[in-house]
Amino acid sequence: MKQLPFFIRRAYPFESTVGIIASLARFNGVNPVDVMRWLEIRSAGSVHKLFYLPERVASALPSSRAHDYRMHFPSAFRLAPFSATMVVRYCPECLVWGYHSTFFCLPQVETCLIHNAPLKPLCKWCHSMLSRDLLDAPCSQCGFYVCQALNQVKYRCSPTIALKTYRAGKALAAWFKFVRSGAQSGSPFFIKLDKLGSYTEDPIDKVLITSLGCPIAKNEGVVRRQTKIVNWEVPSNRRHWKDWQGACRNIETVHLQRHEYCLAHCEGLLGYWDGVKTPRPTCLKTAIYLLIRLRLAITSSVPWLPSKLDCLGFGYIDALQQSTFIDQEIPVVLVKVYYLKLLYDASIYLELGYVIRFRVRMWQGLLHELAAPAGISMRRETVLGVVSETMLRCPHVRRVVNTPHLYICRDSDSSWTLSLACSGTQQVIMDL
Repeated sequence: MKQLPFFIRRAYPFESTVGIIASLARFNGVNPVDVMRWLEIRSAGSVHKLFYLPERVASALPSSRAHDYRMHFPSAFRLAPFSATMVVRYCPECLVWGYHSTFFCLPQVETCLIHNAPLKPLCKWCHSMLSRDLLDAPCSQCGFYVCQALNQVKYRCSPTIALKTYRAGKALAAWFKFVRSGAQSGSPFFIKLDKLGSYTEDPIDKVLITSLGCPIAKNEGVVRRQTKIVNWEVPSNRRHWKDWQGACRNIETVHLQRHEYCLAHCEGLLGYWDGVKTPRPTCLKTAIYLLIRLRLAITSSVPWLPSKLDCLGFGYIDALQQSTFIDQEIPVVLVKVYYLKLLYDASIYLELGYVIRFRVRMWQGLLHELAAPAGISMRRETVLGVVSETMLRCPHVRRVVNTPHLYICRDSDSSWTLSLACSGTQQVIMDL
Protein backbone atom coordinates (compact mmCIF):
# COMPACT_ATOMS: atom_id res chain seq x y z
CA MET A 1 0.00 0.00 0.00
CA LYS A 2 1.46 3.32 -1.10
CA GLN A 3 1.60 6.22 1.39
CA LEU A 4 0.46 9.35 -0.43
CA PRO A 5 1.58 12.89 0.49
CA PHE A 6 -1.14 15.23 1.76
CA PHE A 7 -1.57 18.64 3.38
CA ILE A 8 0.54 19.26 6.49
CA ARG A 9 -2.57 19.90 8.56
CA ARG A 10 -4.00 16.59 7.36
CA ALA A 11 -7.78 16.13 6.97
CA TYR A 12 -10.42 18.47 8.34
CA PRO A 13 -12.31 17.28 11.42
CA PHE A 14 -15.14 14.97 10.30
CA GLU A 15 -14.16 15.29 6.63
CA SER A 16 -15.79 12.49 4.63
CA THR A 17 -13.82 9.70 2.98
CA VAL A 18 -15.24 10.95 -0.32
CA GLY A 19 -13.74 14.40 0.31
CA ILE A 20 -10.42 12.95 1.47
CA ILE A 21 -10.01 10.73 -1.61
CA ALA A 22 -10.93 13.63 -3.93
CA SER A 23 -8.50 16.02 -2.19
CA LEU A 24 -5.75 13.37 -2.27
CA ALA A 25 -6.24 13.19 -6.03
CA ARG A 26 -6.01 16.98 -6.31
CA PHE A 27 -2.93 17.20 -4.10
CA ASN A 28 -1.06 14.53 -6.08
CA GLY A 29 -2.24 15.68 -9.51
CA VAL A 30 -3.93 12.40 -10.40
CA ASN A 31 -7.49 11.12 -10.69
CA PRO A 32 -9.33 9.24 -7.91
CA VAL A 33 -8.91 5.89 -9.71
CA ASP A 34 -5.11 6.14 -9.28
CA VAL A 35 -5.48 7.09 -5.61
CA MET A 36 -7.66 4.08 -4.91
CA ARG A 37 -5.32 1.76 -6.78
CA TRP A 38 -2.34 2.99 -4.71
CA LEU A 39 -4.36 2.54 -1.51
CA GLU A 40 -5.43 -0.93 -2.68
CA ILE A 41 -9.09 0.03 -2.76
CA ARG A 42 -11.21 -1.73 -5.32
CA SER A 43 -12.66 0.60 -7.93
CA ALA A 44 -15.49 2.31 -6.12
CA GLY A 45 -17.54 3.62 -9.01
CA SER A 46 -20.22 5.23 -6.83
CA VAL A 47 -19.21 7.32 -3.81
CA HIS A 48 -21.32 5.04 -1.60
CA LYS A 49 -18.61 2.34 -1.76
CA LEU A 50 -16.30 4.56 0.32
CA PHE A 51 -18.71 4.55 3.27
CA TYR A 52 -17.26 1.15 4.26
CA LEU A 53 -13.57 0.24 3.99
CA PRO A 54 -11.37 -2.47 5.55
CA GLU A 55 -9.56 -1.22 8.66
CA ARG A 56 -6.09 -1.60 7.14
CA VAL A 57 -7.14 0.72 4.28
CA ALA A 58 -9.13 3.11 6.44
CA SER A 59 -6.29 3.63 8.90
CA ALA A 60 -3.92 4.44 6.01
CA LEU A 61 -5.99 7.45 4.90
CA PRO A 62 -4.90 10.88 6.18
CA SER A 63 -7.17 11.58 9.16
CA SER A 64 -7.83 14.55 11.38
CA ARG A 65 -5.74 15.12 14.48
CA ALA A 66 -8.94 16.01 16.36
CA HIS A 67 -10.48 12.53 16.48
CA ASP A 68 -10.23 8.85 15.52
CA TYR A 69 -10.00 7.96 11.80
CA ARG A 70 -13.35 6.13 12.02
CA MET A 71 -15.14 9.47 12.35
CA HIS A 72 -14.46 10.11 8.65
CA PHE A 73 -16.77 7.22 7.70
CA PRO A 74 -20.57 7.75 7.43
CA SER A 75 -21.05 4.13 8.54
CA ALA A 76 -19.85 5.15 12.03
CA PHE A 77 -23.06 7.15 12.50
CA ARG A 78 -25.71 4.89 10.98
CA LEU A 79 -26.71 1.33 11.83
CA ALA A 80 -28.96 0.79 8.82
CA PRO A 81 -27.21 0.00 5.52
CA PHE A 82 -26.64 2.64 2.87
CA SER A 83 -28.32 2.00 -0.46
CA ALA A 84 -26.79 2.94 -3.80
CA THR A 85 -29.78 5.19 -4.48
CA MET A 86 -29.21 7.45 -1.45
CA VAL A 87 -28.40 11.03 -2.40
CA VAL A 88 -25.09 12.49 -1.20
CA ARG A 89 -25.20 16.24 -0.66
CA TYR A 90 -22.72 19.09 -0.40
CA CYS A 91 -22.53 22.65 0.90
CA PRO A 92 -21.44 25.19 -1.77
CA GLU A 93 -19.73 27.38 0.86
CA CYS A 94 -17.81 24.43 2.33
CA LEU A 95 -16.58 23.50 -1.16
CA VAL A 96 -14.58 26.73 -1.25
CA TRP A 97 -12.48 25.30 1.62
CA GLY A 98 -12.23 21.91 -0.06
CA TYR A 99 -14.38 20.46 2.73
CA HIS A 100 -17.04 17.77 2.47
CA SER A 101 -18.46 16.60 5.81
CA THR A 102 -19.07 12.94 6.53
CA PHE A 103 -22.56 13.96 7.70
CA PHE A 104 -23.42 15.23 4.21
CA CYS A 105 -23.54 11.53 3.27
CA LEU A 106 -26.37 10.83 5.74
CA PRO A 107 -29.89 11.17 4.24
CA GLN A 108 -31.27 12.93 7.33
CA VAL A 109 -28.83 15.88 7.08
CA GLU A 110 -30.22 18.49 4.71
CA THR A 111 -28.64 21.62 6.20
CA CYS A 112 -25.05 22.69 6.77
CA LEU A 113 -24.66 23.37 10.48
CA ILE A 114 -21.64 25.64 9.85
CA HIS A 115 -23.27 27.98 7.34
CA ASN A 116 -26.93 27.34 8.26
CA ALA A 117 -27.63 26.82 4.56
CA PRO A 118 -29.51 24.06 2.70
CA LEU A 119 -27.35 21.36 1.14
CA LYS A 120 -27.45 20.58 -2.57
CA PRO A 121 -27.63 17.02 -3.95
CA LEU A 122 -24.97 15.56 -6.20
CA CYS A 123 -26.18 14.61 -9.65
CA LYS A 124 -25.88 11.07 -11.02
CA TRP A 125 -22.69 12.01 -12.88
CA CYS A 126 -20.98 13.37 -9.76
CA HIS A 127 -21.99 10.31 -7.75
CA SER A 128 -19.65 8.37 -10.01
CA MET A 129 -16.81 10.93 -9.89
CA LEU A 130 -14.43 8.37 -8.31
CA SER A 131 -14.25 6.41 -11.55
CA ARG A 132 -13.06 9.30 -13.74
CA ASP A 133 -11.16 12.60 -13.75
CA LEU A 134 -12.37 15.33 -11.43
CA LEU A 135 -14.06 18.37 -12.90
CA ASP A 136 -12.00 21.59 -12.92
CA ALA A 137 -15.16 23.73 -12.90
CA PRO A 138 -18.54 23.39 -11.19
CA CYS A 139 -20.73 20.64 -12.65
CA SER A 140 -23.29 22.04 -15.09
CA GLN A 141 -26.02 19.88 -13.55
CA CYS A 142 -25.48 20.13 -9.78
CA GLY A 143 -22.64 22.64 -9.26
CA PHE A 144 -20.31 20.25 -7.41
CA TYR A 145 -16.53 20.45 -7.86
CA VAL A 146 -13.33 19.73 -5.93
CA CYS A 147 -11.25 22.80 -5.12
CA GLN A 148 -7.67 22.88 -6.47
CA ALA A 149 -4.99 21.96 -3.92
CA LEU A 150 -3.30 25.38 -3.97
CA ASN A 151 -6.61 27.08 -3.21
CA GLN A 152 -7.20 24.73 -0.26
CA VAL A 153 -3.89 25.37 1.51
CA LYS A 154 -4.79 28.63 3.23
CA TYR A 155 -8.10 27.22 4.47
CA ARG A 156 -6.61 23.98 5.76
CA CYS A 157 -4.04 26.00 7.71
CA SER A 158 -6.74 28.14 9.35
CA PRO A 159 -7.42 27.20 13.01
CA THR A 160 -10.72 29.09 12.81
CA ILE A 161 -12.06 26.86 10.04
CA ALA A 162 -10.75 23.75 11.78
CA LEU A 163 -12.62 24.81 14.93
CA LYS A 164 -15.85 25.45 13.01
CA THR A 165 -15.76 22.05 11.33
CA TYR A 166 -14.91 20.36 14.63
CA ARG A 167 -17.74 22.00 16.60
CA ALA A 168 -20.36 21.29 13.95
CA GLY A 169 -19.14 17.73 13.53
CA LYS A 170 -19.00 17.08 17.25
CA ALA A 171 -22.61 18.21 17.73
CA LEU A 172 -23.84 15.99 14.90
CA ALA A 173 -21.67 13.07 16.03
CA ALA A 174 -23.19 13.21 19.51
CA TRP A 175 -26.72 13.13 18.04
CA PHE A 176 -26.16 10.29 15.58
CA LYS A 177 -24.25 8.22 18.14
CA PHE A 178 -27.21 8.69 20.50
CA VAL A 179 -29.60 7.43 17.80
CA ARG A 180 -27.31 4.57 16.75
CA SER A 181 -26.88 3.45 20.36
CA GLY A 182 -30.66 3.38 20.83
CA ALA A 183 -31.09 1.41 17.59
CA GLN A 184 -28.44 -1.10 18.69
CA SER A 185 -30.36 -1.67 21.92
CA GLY A 186 -33.37 -2.76 19.85
CA SER A 187 -35.54 0.31 20.47
CA PRO A 188 -38.21 0.52 17.70
CA PHE A 189 -38.29 4.31 17.97
CA PHE A 190 -34.54 4.72 17.47
CA ILE A 191 -34.46 2.05 14.75
CA LYS A 192 -37.02 4.17 12.92
CA LEU A 193 -34.94 7.34 13.46
CA ASP A 194 -31.83 5.56 12.20
CA LYS A 195 -33.60 4.50 8.99
CA LEU A 196 -35.41 7.78 8.31
CA GLY A 197 -34.69 9.31 4.92
CA SER A 198 -35.56 12.81 6.10
CA TYR A 199 -36.21 14.65 9.34
CA THR A 200 -38.49 17.19 7.64
CA GLU A 201 -41.14 15.14 5.83
CA ASP A 202 -43.36 14.27 8.81
CA PRO A 203 -44.24 17.15 11.19
CA ILE A 204 -44.53 14.74 14.14
CA ASP A 205 -41.06 13.28 13.56
CA LYS A 206 -39.79 16.84 13.21
CA VAL A 207 -41.21 17.91 16.58
CA LEU A 208 -39.98 14.78 18.37
CA ILE A 209 -36.47 15.08 16.96
CA THR A 210 -36.33 18.76 17.89
CA SER A 211 -37.49 17.95 21.41
CA LEU A 212 -34.80 15.29 21.78
CA GLY A 213 -32.12 17.87 20.98
CA CYS A 214 -31.16 17.21 17.35
CA PRO A 215 -28.87 20.10 16.34
CA ILE A 216 -30.13 20.28 12.74
CA ALA A 217 -33.87 20.03 13.42
CA LYS A 218 -35.80 23.27 13.28
CA ASN A 219 -39.52 23.38 13.84
CA GLU A 220 -41.34 26.52 12.81
CA GLY A 221 -44.96 26.88 13.90
CA VAL A 222 -45.00 24.49 16.87
CA VAL A 223 -43.28 25.26 20.14
CA ARG A 224 -40.63 22.87 21.40
CA ARG A 225 -42.26 20.16 23.52
CA GLN A 226 -41.09 18.18 26.48
CA THR A 227 -40.89 14.56 25.43
CA LYS A 228 -40.32 11.30 27.23
CA ILE A 229 -39.69 7.73 26.10
CA VAL A 230 -42.17 5.51 27.95
CA ASN A 231 -41.84 1.74 28.38
CA TRP A 232 -44.27 -1.00 29.31
CA GLU A 233 -44.06 -4.73 29.84
CA VAL A 234 -45.98 -7.41 27.95
CA PRO A 235 -48.10 -9.37 30.47
CA SER A 236 -48.00 -13.14 30.74
CA ASN A 237 -51.75 -13.64 31.24
CA ARG A 238 -54.57 -12.98 28.78
CA ARG A 239 -56.69 -9.86 29.28
CA HIS A 240 -60.49 -9.83 29.46
CA TRP A 241 -62.70 -7.19 27.82
CA LYS A 242 -63.56 -5.85 31.29
CA ASP A 243 -59.90 -4.85 31.69
CA TRP A 244 -60.10 -2.67 28.57
CA GLN A 245 -63.39 -1.22 29.77
CA GLY A 246 -61.80 -0.32 33.09
CA ALA A 247 -58.92 1.43 31.30
CA CYS A 248 -61.40 3.50 29.27
CA ARG A 249 -63.35 4.40 32.41
CA ASN A 250 -60.08 5.61 33.92
CA ILE A 251 -59.50 7.92 30.91
CA GLU A 252 -63.00 9.33 31.34
CA THR A 253 -62.38 9.96 35.04
CA VAL A 254 -58.97 11.59 34.58
CA HIS A 255 -59.43 13.52 31.31
CA LEU A 256 -63.15 13.96 30.59
CA GLN A 257 -64.69 15.36 33.76
CA ARG A 258 -67.38 17.95 32.86
CA HIS A 259 -67.17 17.09 29.15
CA GLU A 260 -70.74 15.77 28.91
CA TYR A 261 -71.67 18.31 26.18
CA CYS A 262 -68.85 17.22 23.87
CA LEU A 263 -69.47 13.52 24.58
CA ALA A 264 -73.15 13.92 23.67
CA HIS A 265 -72.25 15.62 20.38
CA CYS A 266 -69.74 12.91 19.55
CA GLU A 267 -72.35 10.22 20.15
CA GLY A 268 -74.25 11.78 17.26
CA LEU A 269 -71.59 10.32 14.97
CA LEU A 270 -72.49 6.78 16.07
CA GLY A 271 -75.37 4.60 14.98
CA TYR A 272 -76.84 4.79 11.46
CA TRP A 273 -75.04 7.16 9.07
CA ASP A 274 -77.04 8.59 6.17
CA GLY A 275 -74.00 9.76 4.22
CA VAL A 276 -74.41 13.42 5.14
CA LYS A 277 -71.21 15.03 6.42
CA THR A 278 -72.20 17.05 9.46
CA PRO A 279 -69.40 18.73 11.49
CA ARG A 280 -70.04 18.58 15.21
CA PRO A 281 -68.39 20.83 17.80
CA THR A 282 -66.10 19.05 20.22
CA CYS A 283 -62.82 19.38 22.08
CA LEU A 284 -59.57 17.53 21.45
CA LYS A 285 -59.75 15.28 24.53
CA THR A 286 -63.26 14.08 23.72
CA ALA A 287 -62.65 13.64 19.98
CA ILE A 288 -59.56 11.49 20.57
CA TYR A 289 -61.41 9.42 23.17
CA LEU A 290 -64.22 8.72 20.68
CA LEU A 291 -61.66 7.72 18.04
CA ILE A 292 -59.82 5.27 20.28
CA ARG A 293 -63.12 3.68 21.36
CA LEU A 294 -64.02 3.26 17.69
CA ARG A 295 -60.64 1.72 16.94
CA LEU A 296 -60.86 -0.69 19.89
CA ALA A 297 -64.29 -1.82 18.72
CA ILE A 298 -64.35 -1.94 14.91
CA THR A 299 -63.45 -5.27 13.29
CA SER A 300 -64.61 -4.69 9.70
CA SER A 301 -64.29 -2.08 6.92
CA VAL A 302 -68.05 -1.39 6.97
CA PRO A 303 -68.83 -1.41 10.68
CA TRP A 304 -72.16 -1.47 12.43
CA LEU A 305 -71.97 1.05 15.27
CA PRO A 306 -74.30 1.28 18.28
CA SER A 307 -75.87 4.64 19.05
CA LYS A 308 -74.25 4.89 22.51
CA LEU A 309 -70.57 5.28 23.34
CA ASP A 310 -70.84 2.89 26.28
CA CYS A 311 -72.08 0.15 23.96
CA LEU A 312 -68.90 0.15 21.85
CA GLY A 313 -67.06 -3.07 22.52
CA PHE A 314 -63.42 -4.18 22.33
CA GLY A 315 -63.57 -6.62 19.45
CA TYR A 316 -60.55 -5.32 17.55
CA ILE A 317 -58.10 -5.31 20.44
CA ASP A 318 -59.22 -8.79 21.38
CA ALA A 319 -58.67 -9.95 17.78
CA LEU A 320 -55.30 -8.19 17.77
CA GLN A 321 -54.28 -10.00 20.92
CA GLN A 322 -55.08 -13.37 19.34
CA SER A 323 -53.55 -12.64 15.91
CA THR A 324 -50.55 -14.63 14.72
CA PHE A 325 -48.68 -11.40 13.98
CA ILE A 326 -48.83 -10.09 17.55
CA ASP A 327 -48.99 -13.50 19.26
CA GLN A 328 -48.52 -11.91 22.69
CA GLU A 329 -50.75 -10.50 25.38
CA ILE A 330 -51.54 -6.77 25.22
CA PRO A 331 -51.20 -4.83 28.47
CA VAL A 332 -54.08 -2.69 29.73
CA VAL A 333 -51.73 0.30 30.04
CA LEU A 334 -51.52 0.32 26.22
CA VAL A 335 -55.02 1.87 26.11
CA LYS A 336 -53.76 4.87 28.09
CA VAL A 337 -50.54 5.08 26.03
CA TYR A 338 -52.58 4.90 22.82
CA TYR A 339 -54.85 7.74 23.97
CA LEU A 340 -51.97 10.02 25.01
CA LYS A 341 -49.96 9.26 21.86
CA LEU A 342 -52.90 10.02 19.57
CA LEU A 343 -53.67 13.17 21.58
CA TYR A 344 -50.09 14.38 21.15
CA ASP A 345 -49.80 13.56 17.43
CA ALA A 346 -53.17 15.13 16.57
CA SER A 347 -52.36 18.34 18.47
CA ILE A 348 -49.21 18.84 16.39
CA TYR A 349 -51.03 18.49 13.08
CA LEU A 350 -53.85 20.79 14.21
CA GLU A 351 -51.44 23.50 15.39
CA LEU A 352 -49.79 23.38 11.97
CA GLY A 353 -53.15 24.00 10.29
CA TYR A 354 -53.86 20.50 8.93
CA VAL A 355 -57.24 18.84 8.59
CA ILE A 356 -56.77 15.31 9.99
CA ARG A 357 -58.55 12.37 8.40
CA PHE A 358 -58.59 9.39 10.75
CA ARG A 359 -59.06 5.98 9.14
CA VAL A 360 -59.92 2.62 10.66
CA ARG A 361 -58.08 -0.12 8.78
CA MET A 362 -57.63 -3.72 9.76
CA TRP A 363 -54.12 -4.76 10.86
CA GLN A 364 -52.73 -1.30 10.22
CA GLY A 365 -52.35 1.95 12.11
CA LEU A 366 -50.97 3.36 15.32
CA LEU A 367 -52.50 0.80 17.70
CA HIS A 368 -51.15 -2.05 15.60
CA GLU A 369 -47.66 -0.48 15.65
CA LEU A 370 -47.73 0.02 19.43
CA ALA A 371 -48.80 -3.58 20.01
CA ALA A 372 -46.35 -5.10 17.52
CA PRO A 373 -43.50 -7.16 19.00
CA ALA A 374 -39.98 -5.69 19.08
CA GLY A 375 -37.82 -8.76 18.48
CA ILE A 376 -37.64 -11.11 21.45
CA SER A 377 -37.94 -8.31 23.98
CA MET A 378 -41.00 -8.26 26.25
CA ARG A 379 -40.73 -4.49 26.55
CA ARG A 380 -42.41 -1.96 24.30
CA GLU A 381 -41.78 1.74 24.02
CA THR A 382 -42.89 4.93 22.34
CA VAL A 383 -42.36 8.66 22.73
CA LEU A 384 -44.97 10.82 24.43
CA GLY A 385 -44.93 14.59 24.56
CA VAL A 386 -46.71 17.40 26.37
CA VAL A 387 -49.75 18.81 24.56
CA SER A 388 -49.99 22.59 24.70
CA GLU A 389 -52.47 23.98 27.23
CA THR A 390 -54.31 25.90 24.52
CA MET A 391 -55.10 22.76 22.53
CA LEU A 392 -56.52 21.04 25.64
CA ARG A 393 -59.03 23.79 26.40
CA CYS A 394 -62.70 23.02 25.89
CA PRO A 395 -65.04 25.94 25.04
CA HIS A 396 -67.97 24.09 26.63
CA VAL A 397 -66.27 23.60 29.99
CA ARG A 398 -64.63 26.95 30.49
CA ARG A 399 -64.67 29.97 28.17
CA VAL A 400 -61.17 31.39 27.92
CA VAL A 401 -59.54 33.66 25.34
CA ASN A 402 -57.86 31.71 22.50
CA THR A 403 -59.88 28.57 23.15
CA PRO A 404 -59.72 26.50 19.93
CA HIS A 405 -62.99 25.66 18.18
CA LEU A 406 -62.70 22.08 17.03
CA TYR A 407 -65.05 20.08 14.79
CA ILE A 408 -65.32 16.36 14.11
CA CYS A 409 -67.16 14.95 11.11
CA ARG A 410 -67.85 11.47 9.78
CA ASP A 411 -66.97 11.38 6.09
CA SER A 412 -67.24 7.65 5.26
CA ASP A 413 -68.18 4.33 6.86
CA SER A 414 -64.76 4.04 8.50
CA SER A 415 -63.17 7.50 8.52
CA TRP A 416 -63.62 10.75 10.44
CA THR A 417 -62.12 14.22 10.00
CA LEU A 418 -60.95 16.55 12.76
CA SER A 419 -60.22 20.21 12.14
CA LEU A 420 -60.04 23.60 13.78
CA ALA A 421 -62.27 26.43 12.62
CA CYS A 422 -59.11 28.11 11.29
CA SER A 423 -57.62 25.00 9.61
CA GLY A 424 -56.51 25.26 6.00
CA THR A 425 -57.24 22.88 3.14
CA GLN A 426 -54.17 20.70 3.55
CA GLN A 427 -55.14 17.24 4.78
CA VAL A 428 -53.12 14.53 6.51
CA ILE A 429 -54.19 10.91 6.96
CA MET A 430 -53.70 9.11 10.27
CA ASP A 431 -54.49 5.41 10.51
CA LEU A 432 -55.90 4.58 13.91
